[in-house]
Amino acid sequence: LDATKQVLGMDRINVLVLTRDKKELRLITSVGSQEGEGVPGEVTLPLEPSIGSFYKACTELEPIFFDGSGPLPDDLRMEKPYSDIIFFRSRAFVILPLVIHGHCVGVVGADNYFSRRPISSRIMEVMEIFTNILSLTIEHDTLFTELKQTVDKLEITDPVTGLYNSSHFSTRLNEIVDGYDPEGQPVTLTLFHIPNFKEFNDEMGGQAGDEALRRIAESLSDRLGRDAALSRLYGATFAILFPGKKAEDILGTVNEVADRVRGLGPDGVRHLQAGGFQVRFQVREYTPDLAEDGGDFLLKVESELTSP
Repeated sequence: LDATKQVLGMDRINVLVLTRDKKELRLITSVGSQEGEGVPGEVTLPLEPSIGSFYKACTELEPIFFDGSGPLPDDLRMEKPYSDIIFFRSRAFVILPLVIHGHCVGVVGADNYFSRRPISSRIMEVMEIFTNILSLTIEHDTLFTELKQTVDKLEITDPVTGLYNSSHFSTRLNEIVDGYDPEGQPVTLTLFHIPNFKEFNDEMGGQAGDEALRRIAESLSDRLGRDAALSRLYGATFAILFPGKKAEDILGTVNEVADRVRGLGPDGVRHLQAGGFQVRFQVREYTPDLAEDGGDFLLKVESELTSP
């Protein structure tokens, strides 16, 4: 940005980007400001007509050029309190939108507030090249961020249900158990198991089985998602971690969810010998004498779940 400022011969260059909700422009970088300008620590402008030329450039996707001759048009004028920000005051300026796939993602503004030098049409040409390059850079960074977020999510979620996978759940459980304080918040673990799921899956096929697992996961999430961490451990076995909850406090909710799962009735469940999905669950509140760590705690509750 500093090199671009020198090439252009401009006093200041500011780059503002739209926030995720597309309601504000946030200053992300600036060069050329001088001490005493009164620049606040963080600058945000609402995307509305009151910010004048910034709003016009972003919403109309057109560059704004004002050479300082004559009065400033009303639609380019900032209103109070934004006009009081010395940082954005100038009699001659250019503002160009940052555009990606036909949508504004921000604006670049440049001016000669200190030197009062005139702004030539050549400046506009170079600025347009600069903003095109900057738009491509922002698009690349955005795509990279989205890709990283997707990869990070895939690493911790089960591909069938979208719940946490067993690896991430084990890590989370270990962290909570390691930080357990007998005088602090309780920790309760519940394991859900569908004993006759394999029968259903074998008869109806893997596609129907995956759909049934998704419906089971949705039932768990709908009722427990706000208060608990949910995971599909393997097969049709699910784990639910309730930080801050005693076993007695969540037993009624767990029974309610079990009834929901029994009543799902996915296609083909009528073929099950038992007439529907069976549900077994085990609820255990953690105590230090029960297990040394999260792994031992999980194994303990799993053993109780599968014991006759």
